[in-house]
Amino acid sequence: MGLRAAFLLAVLTMAGPTGCTTPDRAEAVFLYQNQVTAALAEAVQAAEAEGRDVVEELYDAEAALRRDCGPLQNAGYRRINQEELDTAQKFAAYDSVEACNTTAAEVEVLIRKVDPETASYFLSD
Repeated sequence: MGLRAAFLLAVLTMAGPTGCTTPDRAEAVFLYQNQVTAALAEAVQAAEAEGRDVVEELYDAEAALRRDCGPLQNAGYRRINQEELDTAQKFAAYDSVEACNTTAAEVEVLIRKVDPETASYFLSD
């Protein structure tokens, strides 16, 4: 393990909930973005079926989720499938947590605006 990786691991280990991202925080954001992603998929399907003009905005939101949550999603799915994560994947996942959470919250607001019925089904209040 390189010096930078050892330092970051020490910071992650020592910082706890008041400092850097913890595994519990990463898991919570992973679950939250999964809910938002499911709601978004349903909202896209409904908007396409109805020919609504929000489809492109929803596609943009989907792209933002993929961009900001990709490393966390990858790590989560690998863990679910009991696959090992290398150090770089772990750091990428931890580094993406807060951006993913922010983007998921923005997408949730969009879904609540354009498809309140879907939002009420998939997202908690």
